[in-house]
Amino acid sequence: MSEYLLDPDFGFERIKRLMVAGAQWCEILVEDVASWRLLCDDHKTNVQRASRLGVSVYAVASGKSFHTCCDGTSAESIDRITDAVCASLRREGGRGGSSDVSPHEVSGGAVQDVIEPLGDVELSRRLDVVKEADSAAWESHPKIKQVSVVYADRVRRAEILTSEGRIVHDNRSMVELAVRAFLRVNGEILSAAHMFGALSGFEVLGQDGKRPTEVAREAVRKAALLIDAKPSPEGQMPVVFAPGSPGVLFHEACGHSFEADFIQKGSSFAGKMGKQVASELITLVDNGQVWGMSGSFAFDDEGNASQRTVLIENGILTNHMYDMRTALIDGVRSTGNGRCESYEHPPIPRMTNTYVENGSDDPDAILAGTKSGIYIKTIARGGNVDVLSGNFVVGVGEGYVIENGRLGYALKNATISGNGPDVLMDIDAVGSDLEIYAAGRCGKGQNVPVGAGLPTLRVRKMVVGGGR
Repeated sequence: MSEYLLDPDFGFERIKRLMVAGAQWCEILVEDVASWRLLCDDHKTNVQRASRLGVSVYAVASGKSFHTCCDGTSAESIDRITDAVCASLRREGGRGGSSDVSPHEVSGGAVQDVIEPLGDVELSRRLDVVKEADSAAWESHPKIKQVSVVYADRVRRAEILTSEGRIVHDNRSMVELAVRAFLRVNGEILSAAHMFGALSGFEVLGQDGKRPTEVAREAVRKAALLIDAKPSPEGQMPVVFAPGSPGVLFHEACGHSFEADFIQKGSSFAGKMGKQVASELITLVDNGQVWGMSGSFAFDDEGNASQRTVLIENGILTNHMYDMRTALIDGVRSTGNGRCESYEHPPIPRMTNTYVENGSDDPDAILAGTKSGIYIKTIARGGNVDVLSGNFVVGVGEGYVIENGRLGYALKNATISGNGPDVLMDIDAVGSDLEIYAAGRCGKGQNVPVGAGLPTLRVRKMVVGGGR
């Protein structure tokens, strides 16, 4: 069996055809995916297994993108979709680039290590994971009413041929586990969830904090906190963010605004390159090379190596996140952020693992120096974010009132709102305890895994509400 999913000679002949038709840049992506998804509700487990093999042809010309795809890798199907994109390029009247392509293999840096390949794992062991998490949750609290467990894994093998002649292989193995616990207390349903995602083999489920029992008990712990939780204070006040998962807020309220397609549409950071857009304490990074993190990869879906991109350095805007189309429009290089959900979707600029780098403040001193306000350990799912303006309203998952520099009672139904650019400018303390968290999945029309993170940090003032 060939090491290639598609014969390179065959593929590059189609690449040349696309360039002659008017493409400035183009690629052929071949994707072979095998996945499992197990969902357990009311002690009953539904099992879904899927495998997909397909090809996409994607081209860029005159600032526009042209994409089509087919299932399987038959020559007839690939010729059909190539001809369809060529016809679109000719209608566009693009001048195209050089059709003199010199194929060459490109190697990338490793971002994961697989000890126990998912392809070798029997279904019974996956079922054991779900049962173990389900049982642990039910046993963790007498008020448990319902438990939902989702286990998913995915092995993706991708091959990309580009008009620069690159032959790229990008293989990823990912495991995800999520538990949501529901408690009934005095007629009220209280719920909370805990999850993780990792680039790994099956062995990750034996690591600290990722064992099924630990994930389940953490979900129950969060839900049980709500039993004695109280309404939040309301109004403008300081907000201290715990390290790790609250980075999701900065992903949503600020991160998308640095993606080049939104910049080119006039997002809140458009036209501010080289200017101060955040507190000088802030260095914001998007990094697709964080070891084992679900938002990492060796190559993006346009065959560009992942990289560490500094978006803000000491408060100054220094870069955006580019795919090939937006990079050609601005006359710059791609930052390796061209990502797609599958071969059925065109790549677009997407975050990878986006986080605030460590500062120099003592994390304990940040809390101790905050007389009043709230402390946020997790951000709740949902909320509303306007990417272009940066305005947002999001729910607080696990949060506490701050009273004289100490954590007080847990909060129920609290929200925070504000404007992303304003929040960045209002940060007045950044700790030295950075944690990067597998933030789950990001939308933007296509579902891709991402990571987010931050050290302990404080925002001088945010609008807190929804407590009553």
